[in-house]
Order: sequence, then C-alpha cells, then structure tokens
Amino acid sequence: MIRYTVAWAKVAEDELAELWNESSQKSRIALAADQIDRELATDAHDRGEQLSDGLRLISISVLAAYFTVEPEDCMVRVWAIRLNHGQS
Repeated sequence: MIRYTVAWAKVAEDELAELWNESSQKSRIALAADQIDRELATDAHDRGEQLSDGLRLISISVLAAYFTVEPEDCMVRVWAIRLNHGQS
C-alpha cells in the first residue's frame, strides 16, 4: 500500500465550488468529493482509468475527477472536476 498526499489545483477547487453552489444535491457532491480524497490517498496509481500520458479519471457517485500521480513525491494532483453524467 502506498499513501499519497492529495492536492487540488485551484481551478479544480473552483469547479467543485461552482458545482456545489449550483446543485440541488449539495450533500451528494460533498460526499463524493470526500470519497475522491479518500480513494486517491491510498494506491492512487491503481485508481480510476488511464486516459492519456499520465492523466487518469476517477468517478465517484455524482463527480468525476481528472488527476495525475507523481509517485516519486507520493503526490496526487486533481486538475479538474466534473459532474459524472453516468450517475443521477
């Protein structure tokens, strides 16, 4: 098991705040964001799916997060957050 520090880029934090502010499902968004943090804090290199060179996607409930893993620094960076349209 590898533990990672999860850091959100300012743009991802802003996107999350905007989604939360505009949503009627604030609690679901908050729970999903917390779950993304927990999932990525452990073995992030195995989480989600590989999209392109280094960019990965994880979907939890109503949110989808785009992230990269920096194994040498044990760091995960969340670059973008979107609504997961596969969930209602």
